[in-house]
Parts: sequence; structure tokens; C-alpha cells
Amino acid sequence: MPTYDFECQDCRKKFELFLSFAEIASQPTIRCPECASQNIQRVWTAPVMWMQGERTLSAGSKAPSAGCGCNR
Repeated sequence: MPTYDFECQDCRKKFELFLSFAEIASQPTIRCPECASQNIQRVWTAPVMWMQGERTLSAGSKAPSAGCGCNR
């Protein structure tokens, strides 16, 4: 399931939720885990994409050559 980042506009708490595409499309009522406010804004972040081989991430850090990402 995708992770979505949110920020409460009342207390400025940033948090993330795991929601299916169907759940996010239905625009569920989301409450801040800190103050229970519904004044929530979705924070857009760039996705992280790993490339196979010796390529690098779009952010500039090197991707592990092993497929598991454990750097063994």
C-alpha cells in the first residue's frame, strides 16, 4: 500500500498513513493523531525509485547493487 504524508494545519504535526488507492480516492476523513483536528493537508513528496545495476537514485545517492537493499 502507498504511504501518504500529511500535515495538520492546526498543530503542524507531520504524519504518514498507509492507504490503498481506493481509500485515498474516496477522500476519507483524516484526523491528526496529535490534536484530532480534521484540518489536514496532504504533503506531496517525490517518490523514491531504485534502479537496477550501478545506476543512482534521482536524489543522487547510490543504489545498492544487491536486489535486497541490505548492502551485504
